[in-house]
Amino acid sequence: ARPEPVAAAAAAAEATRRVELPDLPLVAAVHASLQDEVLDERMSLSAAKIIVGRDEIEAFGDASMGEVIRRMPSISFAGPPGENNDARIRGLAKEYTQILIDGQPVPGRDFAIDQIPAHLVERLEIIRSTTANIDNQGIAGTVNIILRKPPKARTIKWSAGAGLMPDAPGDGKSANLGLSLGDALDGFRYQFDAQLQNRFGLRSKDRRDYNNGLATLSNREQDIELREHREAALSARLSWRLNAQDEFRLDPRYPYSRENKERDRLKKAELSEAERMDQIKTRQYAGLNGQWQREIGKQQRYTLGFGLQATDTQTDKIERKGAAGQPFTALPGFISGADEQQDERGLSLRAATRQRLAGGHLLDFGLEYARLDWALDKLGWKKENRSDIASSRFRVQEDKLSAYAQDEILIGEHHVLTPGLRLEQVSTRSQVNSAGSQRRDHLQPSPSLHWLSNVDAATNWRASLTRSIRRPKFEDLAALTELSSGTVANPDKIGNPALKPETAWALESSLERYFNERAGVVSVNLFYRRLQDLIEKRILQDADSGRYLQQPVNVERATTWGLEFDGSYRFSLGAVHGLQLRGNYSWLDSRVRDPLSGRDRPINDQPRRIVNVGLDYEYKPAKLKLGAAYNEVGRLQKVDAVGSHLRVQRQQPSRYLDAYLLYALSPQLQLRVSASTLLEAEKNRPRVTTRPDGSVALFEQEDEASARAFFVRLEGRF
Repeated sequence: ARPEPVAAAAAAAEATRRVELPDLPLVAAVHASLQDEVLDERMSLSAAKIIVGRDEIEAFGDASMGEVIRRMPSISFAGPPGENNDARIRGLAKEYTQILIDGQPVPGRDFAIDQIPAHLVERLEIIRSTTANIDNQGIAGTVNIILRKPPKARTIKWSAGAGLMPDAPGDGKSANLGLSLGDALDGFRYQFDAQLQNRFGLRSKDRRDYNNGLATLSNREQDIELREHREAALSARLSWRLNAQDEFRLDPRYPYSRENKERDRLKKAELSEAERMDQIKTRQYAGLNGQWQREIGKQQRYTLGFGLQATDTQTDKIERKGAAGQPFTALPGFISGADEQQDERGLSLRAATRQRLAGGHLLDFGLEYARLDWALDKLGWKKENRSDIASSRFRVQEDKLSAYAQDEILIGEHHVLTPGLRLEQVSTRSQVNSAGSQRRDHLQPSPSLHWLSNVDAATNWRASLTRSIRRPKFEDLAALTELSSGTVANPDKIGNPALKPETAWALESSLERYFNERAGVVSVNLFYRRLQDLIEKRILQDADSGRYLQQPVNVERATTWGLEFDGSYRFSLGAVHGLQLRGNYSWLDSRVRDPLSGRDRPINDQPRRIVNVGLDYEYKPAKLKLGAAYNEVGRLQKVDAVGSHLRVQRQQPSRYLDAYLLYALSPQLQLRVSASTLLEAEKNRPRVTTRPDGSVALFEQEDEASARAFFVRLEGRF
């Protein structure tokens, strides 16, 4: 139920246009790739979505989808600089960003997006406002990762590359191998993708603590942390055309990763003590999606689907200490050991239908059921012989039944109204250790309303009103304590079984303008969110032990709003040169009432701005392309209640610069050279802890930096 895409404004203005309902009623709008089909889709769809095609995904030779997404509008990452695993849309915490693979939720509520190799991905969608036909947990937005689809003819692609991180031990030598194979054989089509790779991350940190009005250096910590990721991934799409109306599809996938993390730390004001942490984290995910679809002309479509998934995450950590000056790998004193096993098993069933009716209606109905079994087992000890080992177990079983209805209504020739309603009934049963189980039931209605107005042949206006939800992480609900050093800087962590889900009403409005001959697009988007029962983490001091604990709690309410600009333009420079510019700017703000100070402040860790600027230059006679992308995440702050004290942390802007060169050696072979984090992506954070009378109790200065990395890759096809 949308206006047909128009190639040029002048051609469309000559005659009355006939508006038809399309075959694939996805409610969305798109981003900065200038492929014809991408701009066509952006011109014709109803609610704000950003779509990135394969060309932009592979341009910089990124190893993981986290590196790709970092350059997208309104997205930032927390954690150490250069570690891109917890995508944050519009500066809200990673739990507000919903991750989908092929339209289905990923396992767990703490999915690391860098688990997915970029080699496996065909298309990326960033959905700004929720619709009735997708899961409604994307309060900030949704990232939908679409894996490669079968081609229409036989295709074989391969890639082999190597990289260096000069500042890492051994120069951080990395390598990767990729293979894609697809074909169409009568009624059977297939696509197989495989990737083997290792990659490195390096972080340096220097923290200084001052007491007595900044007069005394009470402690200093210098860290060097090295992460090596060893990854393997397999993915396939198998599609059978059973007859003229029926198609059956199977999509198996299996990504595996092993992260070896080493951290060497010097402590005390004079850096006289040393600590060593060794951690191994393995993650495995096996999934299988199946779908049968019947399509009767352009009038009816019926779909039945299922999903099976299993996730296993194992973390083993050992910490040791000793005097500075001796090898970190041979420190004699034992600090602690910990093992953690997290398992998840899931089943989902789906049924949907679309009906095209007279009068300009396209109805979409669906029913979904999902069953999730989640388990967390922890072991911890402080003595090297494990004589004091302590264990804890947390089990969750979640059943979710969802029903949705949506109608795309054509009004006149230039307007589409899309009302929808999604109902989700969630029943959660949890058990800690051998204690009795607790049950929670929650019914969430999520209405949505989207409006598309085709102002003229090259201008669209969109508006949306939606409601969405964020359910707490399972770990945050567990009445378990995760021991750490128990200090203000590194508190113990404790769950909160009384946490309530957050809900949010959202408003979006955007205006976009397309240039003639698909030269580019520019858009401006305004958003507003009103959140109820916001979840934030508080630092409390235990009265008996004196140790500090970090606990998630519900804050009464919060609001966030912002303005987002996005555009790209391809210059016509003749037969020799080609140039494309792209960029986006997000201005973000928010308000939440701080319970300790009683004053309004921004939501924790939300940057005031996010900027991306990129260019691609092509010298056509030599088949040479050059490109660069600059990313800046603006200032942000975090406010914590530390007992009766108030701690305010501010972070200075972080800057990233990536570049690439692509040279076609032959029609079947090309060379790609790329460099990432050329500015070493610093994060500088001053923290001030004040007493109730306003005096300074502690000042901390923390500086972090990542390392540069360089890659060379050959890519070929048969």
